[in-house]
Amino acid sequence: MRDLIKLSCEECGRDNYTTDKNKRTMPEKFK
Repeated sequence: MRDLIKLSCEECGRDNYTTDKNKRTMPEKFK
């Protein structure tokens, strides 16, 4: 179970980067 997470640039605010998180190994919320 992997969730795709969008990371936005702090300078321009665009969602330039994506990463994924495995819910089974990292159940806490991603900031």
